[in-house]
Amino acid sequence: MNAWGWWTMALMMLICLAVVGVGVWVILRFTASSNPPSTVLATSARALLDGRFARGEIDAEVYANARRLLDSNEAGTGV
Repeated sequence: MNAWGWWTMALMMLICLAVVGVGVWVILRFTASSNPPSTVLATSARALLDGRFARGEIDAEVYANARRLLDSNEAGTGV
């Protein structure tokens, strides 16, 4: 194979890698979640707290205090 053959093959490989990279980027871009991470964390914390209360791991007073704390943190972050 002559020198132009190697250059052509290398160029085609780079073009193929670029096309695959753009395809992966497009797929990740349009399938990404639109929820901000702070909202997801606040919801998860509330769900964990509710679960602990439902299982009887914490009493009503601890639950109410923790719930109040979560709600005030959520309001303070502007979420």
